[in-house]
Amino acid sequence: MSNKKILLSLLILALVIGGYFLLKKDKSSTLVKDETAFAVENTSEIDQIFMKAKFLNTSATLTKQDNKWTINNKYDADGSKINVLLTAIRDVRVKHPVSKDYWDMVIRNLAGKGTKVELYSKGKKIKTYYVGGPTPDNTGTYMWIEGAAKPYICHIEGFVGYLTPRYFVNEADWRSKMLFELQEEDIEWVKIDWTENQDKGFTIRNSENGASIEGLGKSRPQNAVNANKLKSYLKQFDRLSYEGFPNNKSKAEIDSIYTKTMPFVVLTVKAKNKEEKTIRIHRKGLGTTSKSYVDEYGVKLPFEQDNYFAFLNNNKKEMMQLQDFVFGKILKTYDDFLLE
Repeated sequence: MSNKKILLSLLILALVIGGYFLLKKDKSSTLVKDETAFAVENTSEIDQIFMKAKFLNTSATLTKQDNKWTINNKYDADGSKINVLLTAIRDVRVKHPVSKDYWDMVIRNLAGKGTKVELYSKGKKIKTYYVGGPTPDNTGTYMWIEGAAKPYICHIEGFVGYLTPRYFVNEADWRSKMLFELQEEDIEWVKIDWTENQDKGFTIRNSENGASIEGLGKSRPQNAVNANKLKSYLKQFDRLSYEGFPNNKSKAEIDSIYTKTMPFVVLTVKAKNKEEKTIRIHRKGLGTTSKSYVDEYGVKLPFEQDNYFAFLNNNKKEMMQLQDFVFGKILKTYDDFLLE
């Protein structure tokens, strides 16, 4: 074989070998990049988040439509909790890989006991990863991108703690506690019915010409009403939320409160272009969690003063707890709006 042919053969061989290692290097680099790409920089593109905790046999689907998030297509989702989750999705970074000796064990634990997270944009799945528990020092979180060769310990730079609590799947915990989030001009009318004394009740009607009030009991002259108080009252509906669901009450106890006790006040609100929303508010009996049992004079209280039980739209299966600190400002009587 001539020297030229030998040199040509060696050159071809060198190119083949070089190309092989170059492709291998590129493939390896791509693989590492994919394995560590937990973060989604532009979370505004995400319109659905599916999370499943296999060991709890529970899942949650968060869906965004018209910039509003819902949980399991049933309830409005808590916006603040959504923001906390989206911040984690955007800012999560790899701290360091898990030691090679523990790869298989950690991946098995993540697949079996971690929370599976699927992120979607316009119906297309853009990322799937698993979120596990904290590292022993509670400053990192075990995470694994589905199909990757190895798991990683992740964190958010500047945040001391672990990320697992942000990826919860309990439906009730995701639900928004906001009952009313209305601007003054959004309200058509508000009705307060004090069931034990009709004379205290009223209906406030709102129009372009301002607000007016009608008593549910005995009539009173309209010129005795303070228009500024009516206007201020309607502004109180901008953010009204319930505290939560009492978890120490059985279904039988909740049913008994709904069917066998009378609400002391019924609140109904009609917003423009929306259905009426009615809240039956019941007194809450004293218990081991009550803050006080006597009034300022030492007389025993018949009921709690700081909290109430309530039912929304005649839904007797779910009993909410309201705080007087929040709802006391709207539990007014007709006389509260009179000129002083």
